[in-house]
Amino acid sequence: MRLLPTDIKRIVVKVSTQMITDGVAEIYLDKVKNFVKDISKLIREGYEIIIVSSGAIGCGLAKLGLKKRPNDYKKLQALAAVGQIYLMKLYQEEFNKYDLHIGQILLSADDMKDSARRTNTRNTIEVLLNKG
Repeated sequence: MRLLPTDIKRIVVKVSTQMITDGVAEIYLDKVKNFVKDISKLIREGYEIIIVSSGAIGCGLAKLGLKKRPNDYKKLQALAAVGQIYLMKLYQEEFNKYDLHIGQILLSADDMKDSARRTNTRNTIEVLLNKG
């Protein structure tokens, strides 16, 4: 892992579906484990980390043993519902190994467009980062 400037306190990390799964049938457990290990080290060094994670649909496909991503929106939502639970469980289990707790916020574009909802989101993130 490369060294980060010391004046940076908060880091937002975007995790792509391709880092977590092959997009269809396989979940890359070793990649997730190594990612969590690296993030845990940064947290121990005093950085505040926000993870923006994709991968729910890919995890849903893998958990249900499906080989092809559907185009139908209803099916994609169903796959995301199944995959999101597994993905968060995987993150939780891995971060628990480092005695770190995680939280989840589900956001939509509307949460960023509306001023009051955007402020609420920001405040919620601040509370989570400050551990309550």
